[in-house]
Formats: sequence, structure tokens, C-alpha cells
Amino acid sequence: MTPGRDIEQGLAGRYDEVYARARGQHPASVPWAHGAPHPLFASWLDDADSPAPRRDAALVIASGLGDDAEALADRGWKVTAFDASPQAIAWTRERFPDTRVTYRVEDLFALPEAWHRRFDLVVEIHTVQALPVTYRQRAIEAIADTVAPGGTLVVITMTRLANVPLRGYPMPLTESELASFQRHGLEETDRHVASVPTQHQPGRVRCVFTRPAGTYE
Repeated sequence: MTPGRDIEQGLAGRYDEVYARARGQHPASVPWAHGAPHPLFASWLDDADSPAPRRDAALVIASGLGDDAEALADRGWKVTAFDASPQAIAWTRERFPDTRVTYRVEDLFALPEAWHRRFDLVVEIHTVQALPVTYRQRAIEAIADTVAPGGTLVVITMTRLANVPLRGYPMPLTESELASFQRHGLEETDRHVASVPTQHQPGRVRCVFTRPAGTYE
């Protein structure tokens, strides 16, 4: 087993415990869930609807309890969503019994080969920031690898100044970490800064990356 899969499975086990304890309660009883799409993602969807976006294959990374994936499906996307936590996927299916989304239990560090450059839209919300720093570049590479030529990646994350050390959890990304998506063939095409990081508070940002059409390697 690779170190990346070790950390992913270890985190999934801890998340499973949280989801298992909260099952049957309101989704907001899970600290990182709110029972609704993330506000920065919902606002992007509203903006992206005019003009209408491509309504092809979409992937939601670490989909949690499914609200972001369902919001995409409601807008006509063909959505695949995965989480490393079986409890999260089981609860999601209970919440949305008539869903059009394909929900799967998958390991970020061992995604199906068929997902290579497969998706026209990929959504990553607070996934990389949940990982130890030593595994983030591998996670960023795995996420970027799922974006098709001409496709879009939406990243929503907390940010921190480079000279501010990590303290506890969550662990916001530095600007350098966020920019490293571009080392894997993506270009940043839009950024919305919801709040600017300071020495004492993390920032919040939504970045949109695209893979230029015609890039197949």
C-alpha cells in the first residue's frame, strides 16, 4: 500500500466515525456539512448558468453528503461523485433516494484509470486542505488529472499567508499550493476572493482553472 493510500484510508476511517455518529440527525451535525451546496459554489453555478455551461460529465471530489453534486445534477450535468468514506456515501443515498448522481466510494490516491482526462467539470471543495502538507501535491495532481481537455476545475478552499504556520485543523492552503494546480496543465481563468488571509484569520477563495482544448498528454 502506498503512503498516499495509507493517509487517505486513515482519514476516511476517522470521517466514517463522524458520519456514523451523526446518521439520522441533521446534516449540519457533521462539522463540515451544512445540508446545502457550498455558498461559493452555488454562486458560481448561478453565474455559470448565463450563458448555459456545457452540460456533460462532471465529477465532485470528496462529495460528503452530496449537496454540491445534487446541485450540479439539478442543472442538467451528468454527475459522478465520490468519497473515501462509505458512511458518507450510504447516508447520501438515503438523503437522495431518487438521485440522478452516480455515487461511489473511491480513494483519491487510486482513482479509476478511466477517469484520466475524463470530466468536463471537476469540483474540489475543502479536500486538499484536509490533507497533511506532505500529501497535498499528490492530491492536486490526482485531481487535475481528471479534468478533460477544454474542461474546468472549480477549487474552493481556505487560504493562509505563507509565513503563518499551520495551527490545528483545518489547514488552509498557501498561494503557492493553490497555484500548483497549474503545474499539471491547467490555467487559472477566474478567481473570487471571499476574504483575504491575515496573520490571524484564514482567507476564503474560489479559483477556476481550465485545461486548454487539444491537450491530450
